[in-house]
Amino acid sequence: MHYWKTLKKTVKAVPGKSLCNPKFVFSFLIIMLISSSGVWAPWAFNIDLSSVCNTEVESFNDLSLYKYNEKNSVELGGYFIGIGETTSTSISQPINDLNLIKSLNDSCQYISSLPIILFQGFAIFMFNLGLLGGIAFEFFVGQGPKKYEDLNFDEKEINKMRINEFAGFFAWLLAFVLSFYGLKEPTTTSVLSLFGSVISVSLWICTNYNKAQFQEPEPNPENIEAGANDNTSNDEQSNLSGENLE
Repeated sequence: MHYWKTLKKTVKAVPGKSLCNPKFVFSFLIIMLISSSGVWAPWAFNIDLSSVCNTEVESFNDLSLYKYNEKNSVELGGYFIGIGETTSTSISQPINDLNLIKSLNDSCQYISSLPIILFQGFAIFMFNLGLLGGIAFEFFVGQGPKKYEDLNFDEKEINKMRINEFAGFFAWLLAFVLSFYGLKEPTTTSVLSLFGSVISVSLWICTNYNKAQFQEPEPNPENIEAGANDNTSNDEQSNLSGENLE
């Protein structure tokens, strides 16, 4: 029970410490904005990433590479495009059918008319894996005796660190598994992959908020000079004159 209380206390302290540090807040916003550009850029600039609109008719010469259904439609990019009547003998022949071109153009126009979704599953998947990969790198690089030296080999602090690492590994693994649901819905919004994004971002904050780069340096008494706060310059002091000063 003591371990759960320790973990709960640590998690509750993270938001307050993170938000109180403007250096970390601005760094976080910039890093997340750049890292998530693959998510929001197609939506912001109306970029159509559909494979249907980027397919040339010549690529259908080898139709054995594509899947057919009972209605003589080709599966392409998650959509079925009708190509008219075909036979088993004509499938291996090069096709220059006007029906195919018309069907391809109609499909492209239909898909282009659909609104572009902001949180597409594949983009969310790539965003999550980028964050989780960076977190894993930081964890493995930080292994070694130095992290115990930083804690002065205090057994209480070491146990606290290990609890945080175990909880972080569980959250990392959960976010990693949930991210793959974005591949099942690559062009639509996957709620589970979004939940994986929330875990990934939260884990990134917990990993980086307490780094030395975001902390204010502690004052060193040896660097404090007497009279450092005196507004009177040396030139002004040298120009002072008076009868009692001679």
